[in-house]
Amino acid sequence: AQAVRNGGHRCIVFERRPETAGHLAKHADDLWGAGVFGVYPDEARIGAADVRPYAPDRVFTADAPHVVFTTGSRDGMPPLHNNDLPGVVSARGLAETLNRTGLRPVGPCVVIGPPGDADTLAAAFGARRVALTDVQGLEGSDGVESVHLADGTTLAATLVAMAPSPSPASELARQSGAQVRWDGAGFALLRDEAGRIASRGSW
Repeated sequence: AQAVRNGGHRCIVFERRPETAGHLAKHADDLWGAGVFGVYPDEARIGAADVRPYAPDRVFTADAPHVVFTTGSRDGMPPLHNNDLPGVVSARGLAETLNRTGLRPVGPCVVIGPPGDADTLAAAFGARRVALTDVQGLEGSDGVESVHLADGTTLAATLVAMAPSPSPASELARQSGAQVRWDGAGFALLRDEAGRIASRGSW
């Protein structure tokens, strides 16, 4: 946004989570705490709503000849047996909750994901990390109780934190007509060498 403004152009930033951009200098045109719910390429228009707690119900629209999507990514849910048991959570979501509350996991925890971020998360939880390819399934009745590995061993777990490779949050860009391809972790946006996506309508 600052680079666009430095080039002499007007730029409006929509940011649903004000804490995400809290370290940046807020511009008078920016709408922090406004979540974009739709993009309408035929009208070259964006729709957003105020999502701050206790804020008045307000809807914003912006007409823009150009849109830059910086929507980040999310954790998917690997297709494991019993991955919907209570106690199976997103590892990154769990880390954010623990950081916010100061709480720590109680009981055995297992992190499932590839090396790298998953190792860091496992260390923060005091948990063991295992690769998705090494997991046969999850077991439990009222909640997750164990992780069954492909080698026949079983790990006790009252909490299983999934840490797959993040998948792009592509929904808004897809509303604008962007094409995607499956990259193994999610639907990645197809872009040209300049980072532009092919779209329809006025964009």
